[in-house]
Amino acid sequence: MSIPGLTRLDHIGFTVPDIDAAREWLVDVLGCEFLYSVGPFTADDAWMGRHLNVPPGTSLRRLDFLRCGDQAILEVFQYDADRQVETPPRNSDIGGHHIALYVEDLDRAVAYLRERGVTVLGEPSASSGPSEGQRWVYFLAPWGMQLELVSYPEGKAFDRRDSPTDWVNEHIRRYVETDGEDGHDFLGFATLLLTTRGRSSGLWRRTALIYGRDGDRYVLVASNAAAAQHPHWYRNLLAEPEARLQVRAEKLGVRARTASAEERARLWPVMTSIYPRYDEYQAATDREIPVVLLEPVR
Repeated sequence: MSIPGLTRLDHIGFTVPDIDAAREWLVDVLGCEFLYSVGPFTADDAWMGRHLNVPPGTSLRRLDFLRCGDQAILEVFQYDADRQVETPPRNSDIGGHHIALYVEDLDRAVAYLRERGVTVLGEPSASSGPSEGQRWVYFLAPWGMQLELVSYPEGKAFDRRDSPTDWVNEHIRRYVETDGEDGHDFLGFATLLLTTRGRSSGLWRRTALIYGRDGDRYVLVASNAAAAQHPHWYRNLLAEPEARLQVRAEKLGVRARTASAEERARLWPVMTSIYPRYDEYQAATDREIPVVLLEPVR
Protein backbone atom coordinates (compact mmCIF):
# COMPACT_ATOMS: atom_id res chain seq x y z
CA MET A 1 0.00 0.00 0.00
CA SER A 2 1.11 3.57 -0.65
CA ILE A 3 -0.35 7.05 -0.91
CA PRO A 4 -2.39 7.04 -4.13
CA GLY A 5 -0.57 8.89 -6.89
CA LEU A 6 2.69 9.30 -4.93
CA THR A 7 5.51 10.04 -7.39
CA ARG A 8 8.40 11.87 -5.69
CA LEU A 9 9.71 14.07 -2.93
CA ASP A 10 8.64 17.63 -3.74
CA HIS A 11 10.48 19.87 -1.26
CA ILE A 12 12.06 20.11 2.19
CA GLY A 13 10.99 22.79 4.65
CA PHE A 14 12.84 24.15 7.68
CA THR A 15 12.74 27.21 9.93
CA VAL A 16 15.60 29.68 10.44
CA PRO A 17 16.12 32.58 12.88
CA ASP A 18 17.05 35.15 10.21
CA ILE A 19 15.68 34.48 6.73
CA ASP A 20 17.71 37.20 5.02
CA ALA A 21 20.99 35.84 6.39
CA ALA A 22 19.91 32.27 5.62
CA ARG A 23 19.06 33.11 2.01
CA GLU A 24 22.39 34.90 1.56
CA TRP A 25 24.30 31.86 2.88
CA LEU A 26 22.30 29.33 0.87
CA VAL A 27 22.86 31.30 -2.34
CA ASP A 28 26.40 32.59 -1.82
CA VAL A 29 27.99 29.56 -0.11
CA LEU A 30 25.96 26.53 -1.20
CA GLY A 31 25.10 27.91 -4.63
CA CYS A 32 21.33 27.49 -4.36
CA GLU A 33 19.09 29.43 -6.72
CA PHE A 34 16.52 31.79 -5.16
CA LEU A 35 13.09 31.25 -6.71
CA TYR A 36 10.51 33.40 -4.90
CA SER A 37 9.18 34.62 -1.53
CA VAL A 38 5.78 34.50 0.17
CA GLY A 39 4.61 36.49 3.18
CA PRO A 40 4.12 37.95 5.64
CA PHE A 41 1.11 35.88 6.61
CA THR A 42 -1.06 35.57 9.69
CA ALA A 43 -4.46 34.11 10.57
CA ASP A 44 -6.46 33.32 13.66
CA ASP A 45 -4.84 31.00 16.16
CA ALA A 46 -7.19 28.12 15.42
CA TRP A 47 -6.34 28.17 11.71
CA MET A 48 -2.58 28.50 12.32
CA GLY A 49 -2.58 25.68 14.84
CA ARG A 50 -4.74 23.36 12.73
CA HIS A 51 -2.91 23.91 9.41
CA LEU A 52 0.67 24.68 10.40
CA ASN A 53 1.01 23.03 13.83
CA VAL A 54 2.24 26.21 15.54
CA PRO A 55 1.27 27.64 18.97
CA PRO A 56 -1.15 30.53 19.51
CA GLY A 57 0.18 33.96 18.68
CA THR A 58 2.44 32.76 15.85
CA SER A 59 2.78 34.62 12.57
CA LEU A 60 4.79 33.81 9.45
CA ARG A 61 7.21 36.62 8.68
CA ARG A 62 8.28 35.18 5.31
CA LEU A 63 9.11 32.00 3.46
CA ASP A 64 11.58 31.65 0.61
CA PHE A 65 11.80 28.92 -2.01
CA LEU A 66 15.25 27.98 -3.31
CA ARG A 67 16.54 25.28 -5.62
CA CYS A 68 19.85 23.48 -5.04
CA GLY A 69 21.30 21.62 -8.01
CA ASP A 70 18.74 20.03 -10.29
CA GLN A 71 16.48 18.46 -7.66
CA ALA A 72 16.43 19.82 -4.10
CA ILE A 73 13.77 22.46 -3.45
CA LEU A 74 14.12 24.17 -0.07
CA GLU A 75 11.22 25.95 1.63
CA VAL A 76 12.76 28.24 4.24
CA PHE A 77 10.54 29.78 6.95
CA GLN A 78 10.94 32.52 9.51
CA TYR A 79 8.22 32.64 12.17
CA ASP A 80 7.52 35.10 14.96
CA ALA A 81 6.37 33.00 17.90
CA ASP A 82 6.30 33.05 21.69
CA ARG A 83 8.59 30.60 23.54
CA GLN A 84 10.27 29.60 20.26
CA VAL A 85 12.91 26.86 20.64
CA GLU A 86 16.04 28.44 19.21
CA THR A 87 18.42 25.47 19.32
CA PRO A 88 18.21 23.03 16.37
CA PRO A 89 17.80 19.36 17.35
CA ARG A 90 20.84 17.12 17.23
CA ASN A 91 20.76 13.91 15.24
CA SER A 92 20.09 11.97 18.45
CA ASP A 93 17.08 14.12 19.39
CA ILE A 94 13.51 13.26 18.47
CA GLY A 95 12.85 15.17 15.27
CA GLY A 96 16.57 15.33 14.51
CA HIS A 97 17.14 15.73 10.81
CA HIS A 98 19.64 16.80 8.16
CA ILE A 99 19.70 17.68 4.48
CA ALA A 100 22.06 15.63 2.30
CA LEU A 101 23.50 17.17 -0.86
CA TYR A 102 25.14 15.03 -3.53
CA VAL A 103 28.51 16.19 -4.93
CA GLU A 104 30.68 14.65 -7.63
CA ASP A 105 34.02 15.32 -5.89
CA LEU A 106 33.68 15.11 -2.09
CA ASP A 107 37.23 16.16 -1.21
CA ARG A 108 37.05 19.24 -3.42
CA ALA A 109 33.65 20.17 -1.97
CA VAL A 110 34.91 19.81 1.62
CA ALA A 111 37.95 21.96 0.87
CA TYR A 112 35.64 24.62 -0.58
CA LEU A 113 33.40 24.66 2.50
CA ARG A 114 36.37 25.06 4.79
CA GLU A 115 37.72 27.91 2.66
CA ARG A 116 34.33 29.62 3.10
CA GLY A 117 34.55 29.26 6.88
CA VAL A 118 31.87 26.56 7.17
CA THR A 119 32.08 24.21 10.17
CA VAL A 120 32.77 20.72 8.79
CA LEU A 121 32.36 17.90 11.30
CA GLY A 122 35.55 15.89 10.96
CA GLU A 123 36.93 14.17 7.89
CA PRO A 124 34.91 12.30 5.24
CA SER A 125 33.92 8.75 6.17
CA ALA A 126 33.56 5.73 3.90
CA SER A 127 30.40 3.63 4.26
CA SER A 128 30.34 -0.15 4.28
CA GLY A 129 27.77 -2.88 3.77
CA PRO A 130 24.86 -1.93 1.49
CA SER A 131 26.17 1.67 1.32
CA GLU A 132 29.69 0.65 0.27
CA GLY A 133 30.93 3.03 -2.39
CA GLN A 134 29.59 6.10 -0.59
CA ARG A 135 31.65 8.71 1.26
CA TRP A 136 30.04 11.36 3.43
CA VAL A 137 30.63 14.20 5.88
CA TYR A 138 28.38 16.47 7.95
CA PHE A 139 28.61 20.26 8.15
CA LEU A 140 26.68 23.02 9.90
CA ALA A 141 24.70 25.99 8.65
CA PRO A 142 25.39 29.27 10.49
CA TRP A 143 22.19 28.76 12.52
CA GLY A 144 23.29 25.26 13.58
CA MET A 145 21.23 23.06 11.27
CA GLN A 146 22.96 19.89 10.13
CA LEU A 147 23.67 19.23 6.47
CA GLU A 148 25.61 16.47 4.77
CA LEU A 149 27.68 16.02 1.63
CA VAL A 150 27.53 12.57 0.03
CA SER A 151 29.23 11.14 -3.03
CA TYR A 152 29.11 7.71 -4.68
CA PRO A 153 30.28 8.13 -8.30
CA GLU A 154 30.31 4.36 -8.87
CA GLY A 155 27.02 3.76 -7.09
CA LYS A 156 26.31 2.08 -3.77
CA ALA A 157 26.69 -1.64 -3.18
CA PHE A 158 22.94 -2.21 -2.76
CA ASP A 159 22.14 -0.94 -6.26
CA ARG A 160 25.27 -2.15 -8.02
CA ARG A 161 24.98 -5.47 -9.83
CA ASP A 162 28.14 -7.07 -11.04
CA SER A 163 28.54 -10.13 -13.25
CA PRO A 164 26.14 -13.08 -12.92
CA THR A 165 29.24 -15.29 -13.26
CA ASP A 166 30.62 -16.36 -9.87
CA TRP A 167 34.31 -16.41 -10.81
CA VAL A 168 34.06 -12.93 -12.31
CA ASN A 169 32.41 -11.64 -9.12
CA GLU A 170 35.19 -13.20 -7.07
CA HIS A 171 37.80 -11.56 -9.30
CA ILE A 172 36.08 -8.18 -8.85
CA ARG A 173 35.86 -8.63 -5.07
CA ARG A 174 39.58 -9.38 -4.73
CA TYR A 175 40.49 -6.51 -7.06
CA VAL A 176 38.46 -3.99 -5.04
CA GLU A 177 39.58 -5.21 -1.62
CA THR A 178 43.29 -5.13 -2.50
CA ASP A 179 43.36 -2.10 -4.83
CA GLY A 180 44.30 -4.42 -7.67
CA GLU A 181 47.27 -6.09 -5.95
CA ASP A 182 45.28 -9.30 -6.22
CA GLY A 183 43.38 -9.07 -9.49
CA HIS A 184 45.15 -6.66 -11.83
CA ASP A 185 47.36 -9.47 -13.15
CA PHE A 186 44.93 -12.28 -13.91
CA LEU A 187 46.07 -15.49 -15.58
CA GLY A 188 48.96 -13.56 -17.08
CA PHE A 189 46.87 -10.65 -18.43
CA ALA A 190 46.52 -7.08 -17.19
CA THR A 191 42.91 -6.32 -16.21
CA LEU A 192 40.90 -3.33 -15.08
CA LEU A 193 37.46 -2.85 -13.57
CA LEU A 194 34.89 -1.06 -15.71
CA THR A 195 31.73 0.33 -14.10
CA THR A 196 28.85 1.15 -16.43
CA ARG A 197 25.24 2.17 -15.80
CA GLY A 198 22.70 -0.43 -16.89
CA ARG A 199 20.85 0.82 -19.96
CA SER A 200 17.52 -0.59 -18.75
CA SER A 201 17.84 -0.81 -14.97
CA GLY A 202 19.90 2.33 -14.37
CA LEU A 203 21.95 0.32 -11.85
CA TRP A 204 25.74 0.46 -11.77
CA ARG A 205 27.48 -2.70 -12.99
CA ARG A 206 31.14 -3.66 -12.75
CA THR A 207 33.08 -6.13 -14.83
CA ALA A 208 36.75 -7.10 -15.10
CA LEU A 209 38.31 -6.82 -18.56
CA ILE A 210 41.66 -7.26 -20.29
CA TYR A 211 42.95 -3.91 -21.49
CA GLY A 212 45.60 -2.21 -23.60
CA ARG A 213 46.80 1.36 -23.86
CA ASP A 214 46.86 3.90 -26.68
CA GLY A 215 48.59 6.96 -25.29
CA ASP A 216 46.55 8.03 -22.26
CA ARG A 217 43.51 6.10 -23.49
CA TYR A 218 42.49 2.63 -22.38
CA VAL A 219 41.58 0.08 -25.05
CA LEU A 220 39.05 -2.74 -24.66
CA VAL A 221 37.72 -5.41 -27.00
CA ALA A 222 33.97 -6.12 -26.83
CA SER A 223 34.42 -9.77 -27.68
CA ASN A 224 31.86 -11.53 -25.47
CA ALA A 225 33.89 -14.60 -26.53
CA ALA A 226 32.33 -15.41 -29.91
CA ALA A 227 28.70 -14.75 -28.96
CA ALA A 228 26.32 -13.36 -31.57
CA GLN A 229 25.51 -10.32 -29.41
CA HIS A 230 27.74 -7.60 -28.06
CA PRO A 231 28.50 -7.87 -24.31
CA HIS A 232 26.21 -6.06 -21.89
CA TRP A 233 28.92 -3.64 -20.80
CA TYR A 234 29.41 -2.47 -24.39
CA ARG A 235 25.68 -2.00 -24.94
CA ASN A 236 25.56 -0.04 -21.68
CA LEU A 237 28.31 2.25 -22.97
CA LEU A 238 26.43 2.85 -26.21
CA ALA A 239 23.50 4.11 -24.12
CA GLU A 240 25.63 6.01 -21.57
CA PRO A 241 29.27 6.64 -22.56
CA GLU A 242 30.25 8.09 -19.18
CA ALA A 243 31.80 5.37 -17.03
CA ARG A 244 34.32 4.71 -14.28
CA LEU A 245 37.56 2.72 -14.28
CA GLN A 246 39.72 1.21 -11.60
CA VAL A 247 43.24 0.32 -12.74
CA ARG A 248 45.15 -1.10 -9.80
CA ALA A 249 44.48 1.53 -7.09
CA GLU A 250 43.76 4.39 -9.51
CA LYS A 251 40.13 5.36 -10.03
CA LEU A 252 39.08 7.70 -12.80
CA GLY A 253 36.16 8.82 -14.88
CA VAL A 254 36.20 8.03 -18.60
CA ARG A 255 34.14 8.63 -21.70
CA ALA A 256 33.80 5.71 -24.08
CA ARG A 257 33.53 5.57 -27.83
CA THR A 258 33.81 2.88 -30.46
CA ALA A 259 37.04 3.00 -32.45
CA SER A 260 36.71 4.15 -36.04
CA ALA A 261 37.53 1.72 -38.87
CA GLU A 262 41.01 3.22 -39.17
CA GLU A 263 41.61 3.08 -35.41
CA ARG A 264 40.32 -0.49 -35.22
CA ALA A 265 42.67 -1.57 -38.01
CA ARG A 266 45.59 -0.13 -36.08
CA LEU A 267 44.58 -1.30 -32.61
CA TRP A 268 43.28 -4.80 -33.37
CA PRO A 269 46.80 -6.23 -33.81
CA VAL A 270 47.83 -4.50 -30.58
CA MET A 271 45.04 -6.19 -28.66
CA THR A 272 45.53 -9.60 -30.26
CA SER A 273 49.19 -9.44 -29.29
CA ILE A 274 47.97 -9.08 -25.69
CA TYR A 275 45.24 -11.75 -25.99
CA PRO A 276 45.60 -13.87 -29.16
CA ARG A 277 42.19 -15.54 -28.76
CA TYR A 278 40.49 -12.35 -30.00
CA ASP A 279 41.38 -13.52 -33.54
CA GLU A 280 39.65 -16.85 -32.82
CA TYR A 281 36.57 -15.07 -31.51
CA GLN A 282 36.35 -12.84 -34.59
CA ALA A 283 36.63 -15.84 -36.91
CA ALA A 284 33.82 -17.61 -35.02
CA THR A 285 31.20 -14.82 -35.17
CA ASP A 286 29.47 -12.91 -37.96
CA ARG A 287 29.52 -9.60 -36.07
CA GLU A 288 32.52 -7.31 -36.20
CA ILE A 289 33.88 -7.25 -32.69
CA PRO A 290 34.19 -3.61 -31.60
CA VAL A 291 37.32 -2.04 -30.22
CA VAL A 292 36.47 0.51 -27.52
CA LEU A 293 38.48 3.57 -26.54
CA LEU A 294 38.12 4.96 -23.01
CA GLU A 295 39.30 8.55 -22.74
CA PRO A 296 39.96 9.94 -19.24
CA VAL A 297 37.70 12.81 -18.23
CA ARG A 298 39.83 15.68 -17.04
